[in-house]
Amino acid sequence: MIGRNLNCAQSHQSAISPPHISSNILIESDDDGRPCTQPGPMCDSCDTVVTCIRDDDGFHKLPLETCSSGESCLRAACTTEKNPQCEEELPFPCNDIGVFPNPYLCQIYHFCIPSQLDGSLISHRIQCDGNFGYHAGTTFCQTRLDNYVCSDDKFPVDLCRNLGQNGALAENESIYYICAPFDATNEVLYPFLFVCPHGGSYWDYECHLDFEKNLIKLMKRF
Repeated sequence: MIGRNLNCAQSHQSAISPPHISSNILIESDDDGRPCTQPGPMCDSCDTVVTCIRDDDGFHKLPLETCSSGESCLRAACTTEKNPQCEEELPFPCNDIGVFPNPYLCQIYHFCIPSQLDGSLISHRIQCDGNFGYHAGTTFCQTRLDNYVCSDDKFPVDLCRNLGQNGALAENESIYYICAPFDATNEVLYPFLFVCPHGGSYWDYECHLDFEKNLIKLMKRF
């Protein structure tokens, strides 16, 4: 269980940059790869870059690059930065009671509730139907996906790049993440999710209630 000492996280944020990026899903691509939805380059699979060309007959793919060993396709390019959609899935850790998006599986969300046996928090994994993803702001499965997966640069939670990296989710400022090693045996950086009490918003290493947030904004005008 990761603690809430955010000052400690802040002090280490820029000091350590482990080479691993957090991982959370294993993708099984079909022979045709991902469908083209707009012209331009894209990741056709975890190790293949193509460009999508549109004409009167629809879209056609032109192969551009096959990633080398140790690389994966992310943001339409081969890179040593790990694509979490191409890695082995890790169990979702619950730190607070609530409903949370899976960091990198857009169709999955988790109910974190106390166990009836010992009161410890346990995760109930739920998957959205169809080609839709979970929206942390509305708590509905309403986000249209590209072939059932997140787009290359739009994950529910930012990729972890530094120890102590943190921030609020773009879709719901009450939910925030802190990047830390997953556990003692797996040092991959993982974005642990928390929720601000009473619907507060997270920024600058603190949870603020709405009236505090509005007051701070008002004071900054003077």
